[in-house]
Amino acid sequence: MEDSMTEYIERARVLNRQAYDDIDHGRLEAAKVALNKAIRLAPDLAAPHTNLGALRCWEGELDEAIALHLKARHLDPNLSAPHTNLSIVTDSLENIDTSELQAAPIGAQVGVPAVWCEFVN
Repeated sequence: MEDSMTEYIERARVLNRQAYDDIDHGRLEAAKVALNKAIRLAPDLAAPHTNLGALRCWEGELDEAIALHLKARHLDPNLSAPHTNLSIVTDSLENIDTSELQAAPIGAQVGVPAVWCEFVN
């Protein structure tokens, strides 16, 4: 049983790295699919949660992003990205100016204020 859990965790890490590559190449939908698969395989792995939260930030889905970053922070309090990302998102909720949309990654929806969060590879 432990061997199978180790395999799931390793597969989730591979999917997380794949999502990083997908984002680097502007394939945001593919990245979301990979991260959702990673979360299903290893729901206690923090990185895919905060990375999916980063994608949701970029899409302007800040409430969902916050929930994902909170989950990641709970899963791994020592991982810095969820703490940083929560700070960025909550600060953005207070200060976001939709008249000046921030640049979004390739493939992100046009017209959505992007919030740049840290992505964990």
